[in-house]
Amino acid sequence: MSHETMLAQKIKFTSGGIERSFILHLPKLYTISDTAAYPIILCLHGKGSNGREMKMYTGLNNTGDEINTIVAYPTTLEGQWPYTDTNAIQREATYLMEVIGVITSRYHGDPEHVYMTGMSSGGIFTFTFASLHPEVLKGIAVISGNITPAAQPDIIINASKLPPLLLIHGTADLLYEGKDGMFLTAEESFTTYLDVCAYQTPLCEWLPDVQEKDKCTVEKITYSCPERMLYYRIRNGGHHWPGAKFNAALFTSLKLGNFCRDINANDMIRNFILSIE
Repeated sequence: MSHETMLAQKIKFTSGGIERSFILHLPKLYTISDTAAYPIILCLHGKGSNGREMKMYTGLNNTGDEINTIVAYPTTLEGQWPYTDTNAIQREATYLMEVIGVITSRYHGDPEHVYMTGMSSGGIFTFTFASLHPEVLKGIAVISGNITPAAQPDIIINASKLPPLLLIHGTADLLYEGKDGMFLTAEESFTTYLDVCAYQTPLCEWLPDVQEKDKCTVEKITYSCPERMLYYRIRNGGHHWPGAKFNAALFTSLKLGNFCRDINANDMIRNFILSIE
């Protein structure tokens, strides 16, 4: 197998009696003979997508190369990560645990430095997975995702164990106001997650409006308690991965809103991980 082929692969394995797979990216400096353990990022796709498309959409491989980190792109069974079905939630959480296991056992992944990120449905499930297995994750980065009522009790119970959070959400996002019975609002999601930080006064700052034509501005809200909690609230921002390789609105009939270019989610994720490492 060539070095280039080894760095990008579709990995197949059996989970719960079903053949599952994920897209694996090994950083450019990766060597199979290396005894060092590599941090891991799991990147979860949105509704109707898959791991391969998420890899192309986010360009997160470049971030993996920058910080010498393995990036994996899992694919859920039904095109959308589950919100309410307890059995499906457990099945997909088990699948993700097994993805981590494959990476750690075969590719020198570091089980002590596992991060998870996701967009939309994938961001929602990132919250859910963190509520179930907070001890597994070193940090989570949620893009346009909210907490579900199903996950909320576990998040409250495990408040002191939750990993650091980076949340990026647009105020004009179709998920921002939440949906009764499906998920909380973006603001409720952030305040629920940072319950242990509630006594602190956050640092709030407006970031430079470097792309005025995108009609968005970004407010950065930072808590340290002692774990780091960051919220990039994109004023007038839509349902997008900021800085993505392409505008997803070009491939759907949904009205996704303004595509913010004032920040790049990958840069925010890189800096977030480095601040924890």
